Amino acid sequence: MILLALLLFHLGSCNNSFLKALHSASIITPGSYSTVAGDNEKEVCIERFRTLLEEPIISALFVDALGKPSSGVLVGNLQWLGDYDLCLQLESAGLTPCHSHTQVELSANTTAPLLWTHCLPPDCKDVFMELLISTLDKYLGPIAEMLDPNMTIPLIHDISQIELDLTTECQTVKKYDAGAVFAVLFCGLFLLLTVAGTMRGPITRYIQWSVEECTSTLTEGEVTFNVACKDVEMLRDVQKQCHSDRSGDGSKEANQLNGVHERTEEEKDYQELPELLDGVGEDPDDEIKVDEGNKKTDGCTTFTEKLDPFLRCFSLQRNLQILLDTKTKPGQILCLNGIRSLSIGWVVVSHMYLIPILFGMGNGFQGNEVAKRLSFDVILNGFPSVDSFFLMSGFLVSFLLLKTLRKGKSFLHLAPGYYIHRYVRLTVPYLIVILLEGFLYHIIVSGPNAHFLNNFRSNCGKWWWSNILYLNNFLPWDQPAKCIGQSWYLSNDMQFFAVAPLFIVLLHWKPAIGNAVISSVVFLSMFLGGLVTWIIDLPSSPMSAGIGSDYFALLYTKPYFRLVPYFLGIQGAWIFLKFEKVLAGARNIRPMNKLVLGVPLWTLTIVIEFATVFGLHTGTGLVQEKEALSKTVTNNSLYKFGWSIALLIQIFLCHFGLGGPINDLLSWKGWLPVARLSYGVYLFHYGINVAWAAQLRHVYSFLPDIQSVIIFIGFIGTVNLIAAVLFLCVEQPMANLEKLLTSRHTTRRSKK
Repeated sequence: MILLALLLFHLGSCNNSFLKALHSASIITPGSYSTVAGDNEKEVCIERFRTLLEEPIISALFVDALGKPSSGVLVGNLQWLGDYDLCLQLESAGLTPCHSHTQVELSANTTAPLLWTHCLPPDCKDVFMELLISTLDKYLGPIAEMLDPNMTIPLIHDISQIELDLTTECQTVKKYDAGAVFAVLFCGLFLLLTVAGTMRGPITRYIQWSVEECTSTLTEGEVTFNVACKDVEMLRDVQKQCHSDRSGDGSKEANQLNGVHERTEEEKDYQELPELLDGVGEDPDDEIKVDEGNKKTDGCTTFTEKLDPFLRCFSLQRNLQILLDTKTKPGQILCLNGIRSLSIGWVVVSHMYLIPILFGMGNGFQGNEVAKRLSFDVILNGFPSVDSFFLMSGFLVSFLLLKTLRKGKSFLHLAPGYYIHRYVRLTVPYLIVILLEGFLYHIIVSGPNAHFLNNFRSNCGKWWWSNILYLNNFLPWDQPAKCIGQSWYLSNDMQFFAVAPLFIVLLHWKPAIGNAVISSVVFLSMFLGGLVTWIIDLPSSPMSAGIGSDYFALLYTKPYFRLVPYFLGIQGAWIFLKFEKVLAGARNIRPMNKLVLGVPLWTLTIVIEFATVFGLHTGTGLVQEKEALSKTVTNNSLYKFGWSIALLIQIFLCHFGLGGPINDLLSWKGWLPVARLSYGVYLFHYGINVAWAAQLRHVYSFLPDIQSVIIFIGFIGTVNLIAAVLFLCVEQPMANLEKLLTSRHTTRRSKK
């Protein structure tokens, strides 16, 4: 009955026509409507509706704020957003932003999400919606009847399906519950510590030198120097004399007993860089230290000296120096930084396109046309980007642990630090994102689509514990119910990390058995992927199945399907170390021989990667045709193996001198800061993307392409900036604290 494409309010005097239709609908008696509430309640709401329309200004604003079909609905514009901000101005009239959503069946045997926003009184939303639907039917019915019902353009042929299936919800008052309060306090604590750590120089010096004069006792005899606190130059001289005297015995143990912080090699790398915010240009570790025997009389020694190493962990200037540092050491596999940076960019751009489609926030038909391009398969089939991270994670864990075992150390001795370090490093920043996304986003973000953020609140309120236990790839089972949708990766990675030492130690002591076991596990995973696909008849791509499908529940997020690249990375690191000296010889061969050896390998691996990404192209866009079962079984069994082997070979080629300009690009030192931010970018990008789309006052458009490029540049820049804040205030401070505690534990053990 209703043509979606009709430009309802672009016809002359449309507002007046619609108002007349509303008046006509409001005259009908309650008994003529289907029962959606009691007759008395309905009569009260209809009278309220009629009264609203009798107010000239309010009725005009009410109609103006309503969502209405607009330009582009013939090609999929089913997002009738209205004027959200205008509706907020009508709260004094008892009106509140509301939204209705449903899946409508179109003539092309397809369904599409319909989102319709309104300005309604919450207690009468059902009656008002019935009146609005009746109004549309009366206003558009005669026009729709003139159209051919067999037309292939997107149409809703039966208005009743909207009336029956439409779900309407109204915006409620946003309150800070216990979760939101805890989120503010927890995040605020890290910000406060960052400020204190950054300003610790002036703060501690003010406390130390708040008296008129203070003394510093030198060890040469019993000579005492009284130094005025305001005399900075004299203070520096005394500092140098104290340090010179104290370090003169050359004893590390003496320094530890005297409370002198023993710098790690990493700290020494940064001591030459000025700490500008400290005001005096000296490294905080250069502050005056005193002899234990003089604590009672030495004014330079206060409790702040014990507090200073802790605060220094949160020093913004120190952590910024670490973030921006591009120093490298011999033997580092530098190309991994470029691969990590480009892979996280691939993840972000894929979600930037797909989230508006999956959440029904954009023009789905327009998105489908864009998705028909061959180039869009980089987005549509961008899932190997995650496999790249699994491969690198397994490779680095195996690489570092094997090198440690070769030094004769036992894993049982390393195990506590191995697991605690990983859990703390990942979980504290992870918890920050859970608190922000799960308990604050729905409060601080407002807009026509902000109701999608309520799902974040309900999911995280129920399942946050499964995230920090790294079980959320199993609990909850269904993907739409998960807290932090993309965090299934972290659970898989942590689970692989937990069991990896079993295989790595076996590789170290019994290489033949270890390789056989790992190869068997990889083969079993590939077999299970194909078997599950064959039994349930799953498609080749998650996009064909849908985010709430069995593909996500049974395959996409489960470790038995995801372990292939991780375990190949473990094996790859063993091969790397086993044959490192032999492979290093490739760096010294003639340039022509490098071409003869490198070009075929690069060609082969690039062909495999292109086949993995573009091999599923059908030209049908988001509406995937039924695939042959043999094709889906083959793809789901082999694509992770092929992608991982190809990428692993490319890592070897880059590191051992056969990478040429590709290695020059991937090993560029400028990738180092970007790579350090990749974890924060992965944590934040998904929720920020949804929050950005939720507050849009207009329908998201996938065209023109230059618009998408500009949005991506701004989005990736914003996410990296937020990730930098996370790194400076949370990630690196926790790493610094771990080193501080470890060094003190080592000191205590050495004393014993």
